[in-house]
Amino acid sequence: MDLWNAINGRRAVRQYETEPIDRMALQKLIDAASMAPSNMNNQPWHYHIVSGPKRDALVKILNRSTLMLADIFADMDEAHVELAMKFFSDCGGAPVVIVVSVPETEDDEYKRLVDAIGCGCSIQNLQLAAYAEGLATCVLTISFWVKAEIAKFLRIHHRDVICCVLVGKPAQTPETPPRRGNVVTWVGT
Repeated sequence: MDLWNAINGRRAVRQYETEPIDRMALQKLIDAASMAPSNMNNQPWHYHIVSGPKRDALVKILNRSTLMLADIFADMDEAHVELAMKFFSDCGGAPVVIVVSVPETEDDEYKRLVDAIGCGCSIQNLQLAAYAEGLATCVLTISFWVKAEIAKFLRIHHRDVICCVLVGKPAQTPETPPRRGNVVTWVGT
């Protein structure tokens, strides 16, 4: 697949087919994610790939985070709130949830920042690879509010849960949302 087609075609998908994803296909995504750049090549990421009954239990934990979204829901119309609640109730039926984590840092803001940037690069590689393989993804930042519960459930020690990435075969083709203009300031040219 052409890189530009992947960049322009990839979308966050919120409805998935429930059929399982082949382990080899998931390994390809992880291999692509692992090729991302990172500070001093520290490769801070770790992925927990969760499926089956464990996925269902994890989704119940993720669903608790919707309690923290009251302010966001207050700014949405009722139809969008209903869609969001339906999506979060089962994560759109995605058969796989990938939990992404980085090493814990005490008070080192710089390390936290560069590790988060590295993970962001890694997650983008994963998403583009998924798209190239005919799969879809959606990054869930709602895991922030329940990251301690996720870590406990998956027995993740000495690592900070960054986010969860849903993976599955798409059951929808989202429209391309408009892109914000005026995102660059040219200096010295």
